[in-house]
Amino acid sequence: MGTQLHKVMQILKQETPASAGCRTPLVLCPAFRRAAAMVEGTSGFALVEVVIALCVVTAAFVSVFALAYQSMRVVNDMKSELHAALAAESEMERIRAMPRDQFMELSPSMALDLTVLRKGKGEVRILPVNDEPGNEGIRVVSVRIAWVNRNGRAQELAFATLMANRGKERP
Repeated sequence: MGTQLHKVMQILKQETPASAGCRTPLVLCPAFRRAAAMVEGTSGFALVEVVIALCVVTAAFVSVFALAYQSMRVVNDMKSELHAALAAESEMERIRAMPRDQFMELSPSMALDLTVLRKGKGEVRILPVNDEPGNEGIRVVSVRIAWVNRNGRAQELAFATLMANRGKERP
């Protein structure tokens, strides 16, 4: 090995002939540099370099897939929250659309059937504002929805509004 290296080094110190296509000294010619590197045993990749490169690429892929998984979980949570908000809003609109006589006769507490949400429970409460004169037809309507998301975490959403006995004129 030592004699081959010695020969390559002697060749590299000489200048290349013009017919070789390289007009620089052999030391600067890339083909001869590669030849010298091969003789010295420094060319190619070591096993350690390949393992390190694989570890870096694997870490990058794992982080990208973890980010994608986390974003899918967030999207599912937002989807269940949207379903809950739509259910609550739908119930509020159903109560608003009732005739005033039917509205005034509603039970103070009603359960909602929520098949859209996982372990979903809903409740509507209709309570008078207070007993002061002039507030007889005003009610507080609150809709509360509770459910368990896919991660097993309990969540809750509540809406409230004031509704008056429509059609009643004040003196």
